[in-house]
Amino acid sequence: MLKEFFQMKAIAAVSVFAMYMIFAVINALYAWPLISGKLSGQVGENKSRIQALNGYIGKADFEIKENVYNRYMFINLHSIIQRILDKNEENNFEIVKDNQGFGHFTYFQNQPALHHGIVPRVTRLKSLLDDKTNFLVVIPPAKMVKGYTSFARGLPVALVNERADIYIKKLQEQNIDYIDYREYLAASEIAPDKLFFKADHHWTIETAFWAYTELARFLKRKYDFAFSEFYTDKDNYNFITYKSNYLGSMGRKTGPFYMGADDFTLVYPKFKTEYTGELYFADGFKIVNAGRFENVLISYDILNYDDKDFAKSTADKYSLYMTSTRFVHLLNHDNAGAPKAVFINDSFAGPVTAFISSLFSEIWIIDPRYYQGRIEDFVAEKRPDYLFLFFSQDTLDIEFFSFCEDAGLDGEKETD
Repeated sequence: MLKEFFQMKAIAAVSVFAMYMIFAVINALYAWPLISGKLSGQVGENKSRIQALNGYIGKADFEIKENVYNRYMFINLHSIIQRILDKNEENNFEIVKDNQGFGHFTYFQNQPALHHGIVPRVTRLKSLLDDKTNFLVVIPPAKMVKGYTSFARGLPVALVNERADIYIKKLQEQNIDYIDYREYLAASEIAPDKLFFKADHHWTIETAFWAYTELARFLKRKYDFAFSEFYTDKDNYNFITYKSNYLGSMGRKTGPFYMGADDFTLVYPKFKTEYTGELYFADGFKIVNAGRFENVLISYDILNYDDKDFAKSTADKYSLYMTSTRFVHLLNHDNAGAPKAVFINDSFAGPVTAFISSLFSEIWIIDPRYYQGRIEDFVAEKRPDYLFLFFSQDTLDIEFFSFCEDAGLDGEKETD
């Protein structure tokens, strides 16, 4: 009896191992043409052997993960199982689902915390500016909307609103101007279930457009910023909605049936526009485009993915606005006499910076994670009329405040 038990265990183990190996071979045969095509000529000639090897490994790893054989079928099966089990958490609580059906990245914590170096770095950056530059910290709302979002008892919840409260309190102590979008949500006329994507951590493009109009009005009240209301009138923009056609960062992990695929609305001007846009990469390579807003600031390749491919990270529609990425320089040829601005931000600000570019003559957009130089030196060189620090509540982390590092040395987090 015991011998038969171990024989069955051995047969099961061998069978599982054989299935894994068969799938590995099938996947290797399926993915190799894609991998070899992507790697060909993709690593710079001037890089060292170690850098070249790391580049090849990184690209191969990305292509393998993105092109697993029948990947989309496995994602669908996984999401259906999670839905049947009525689970409110995914991947050991990496993602939790609230009672309204929205996903949230989360982590375990007992009290809100803000790294002690963040506000000193912001304060130092402001002190380096001359009188010509207006400095504004922009604080978007968190996906956990007060008075709307609720969770099942016992689920861990990231205390992002509480952390933002600490951030604002310390900004006030340093007399730093800020706009807190949470104060404007009630009057936004956007339904709470339309503020954010269900399966992504970003706000919807409609909410980003509203945020742009509120920011423009704030600048007018605070700094006498002059602009025509024509540019903030929704009737002067196209709103094109793609139904159930977007899987964000959470949806790509959990599958489309767990929280559902989101609608995605593309917004761009109806009026005449003329831009030159430069997208810079870490290795010095850049892409330059010129023409209308939609030809320069929108990546139509992302919209062309069909339904079976919209779970790929390369099909992330939120990033179709060029301003959601890395390091960007925009020239607005229709508003040459307008002020100039620098945005230091994460991807949350992407669509907002795209829309507000209509009000400026020139905009530089810097994501600190991808900029290789000293941001404070860049700002000092450009001497913009406006400098915006635009980070979502989820990214109030020292990693994103990689400027004026001598003003906030790494150390323990402080709490209030």
